[in-house]
Amino acid sequence: MKRILIVLFVLILAVSVAACSANDTQNTETQNAETQNTVPATQATPAETEEPEELMTVSTPFADLKVPASFEGKVSDKVTSEDPYTVSFFTEDGEELFAVVFNGEGDILLGTLIGENENTVIYMNFAELDKTDENYEAKALYQEQAGLIVNYLKQDYEFVTNGVIEREDSATFDIETKVGVIKYPERWKDKVTIDVADDAVRFSSGDVKLFDISFVKTENGYPVGKYKDKDVYLVIYELEKGEKSEEDFAALNLMQEDYSVALDSLMKDSD
Repeated sequence: MKRILIVLFVLILAVSVAACSANDTQNTETQNAETQNTVPATQATPAETEEPEELMTVSTPFADLKVPASFEGKVSDKVTSEDPYTVSFFTEDGEELFAVVFNGEGDILLGTLIGENENTVIYMNFAELDKTDENYEAKALYQEQAGLIVNYLKQDYEFVTNGVIEREDSATFDIETKVGVIKYPERWKDKVTIDVADDAVRFSSGDVKLFDISFVKTENGYPVGKYKDKDVYLVIYELEKGEKSEEDFAALNLMQEDYSVALDSLMKDSD
């Protein structure tokens, strides 16, 4: 099994290196990358990434997967889950070889398929083969050829290997104040409490203060500009992790960082 996984990572690594120069300057304005841990490739030769002359296409709602034509009659595919959407590949005797998982979790992170409206994270799972099986070598070869799926995803689509790319949700909602309208990300609408006063708008989550936008000079307030002849000040509160989980604390930081969205909505106003 280790040999199979190493070879697959070699294939993925080869694709990543080949595309490195083209991707170094490429940035997606509305996306944030989260680097994932991958198993390092150890030994490789260029021949291991050679592509077959003939291919088969396995269609999914997210992308067409390309596999060697030699799979025909030998390796079949079947949708084994709708959520997360999973396509599994089986041998003639019904033994599962590997599976491709869309927007779920798996053994190996292949990468992220960049879409016009949303991104799709793709993983791959590998079954443990029985080394005493007389057909073990043939089955192992089929598993190794699964690496070609990554090659063609990179070739046919905008596909970022070995990374999770999250598209930011740009939707906002309006906060009516006596001074004007402030916008804030829709994704936090049910998680942030907004206190609108005559002289300030205060943002908090539970008992955690996030930030204030004040229209009068206030203690610890940083002047950020003038809106409709009123000075605007920003107050940022220090966040303490305490007993919060890593996920909850990270969310609080994101809520706080989105003060920039609120201020930006004022900056874009002609007043």
